[in-house]
Amino acid sequence: MCRDRHRAEGQDGQHGIDKVIDAEWPFFAEACDTPQRLDFYGMQTLTVRTMAESGEAILRFRPRPADAGLRIPLQLQMLEAVFLTRPVRWA
Repeated sequence: MCRDRHRAEGQDGQHGIDKVIDAEWPFFAEACDTPQRLDFYGMQTLTVRTMAESGEAILRFRPRPADAGLRIPLQLQMLEAVFLTRPVRWA
């Protein structure tokens, strides 16, 4: 993770919860990409580039099992719109 980027901070309004969010954020940001090629900030950059290129991007939340070896059992998957099926028109 690049250290010169804006640091995310918990803003729940409850000091205890905000401290937990702030402490856990680096672990999530580092391992949030499903294929684990990018950190959170790399995924954010990819999302903006995809939206600029094709007009839309889809982010899929992927809950992971507790035994997956992740500190935060949630990962994100970036999908381009071409992976979605087009709606079928029934005559």
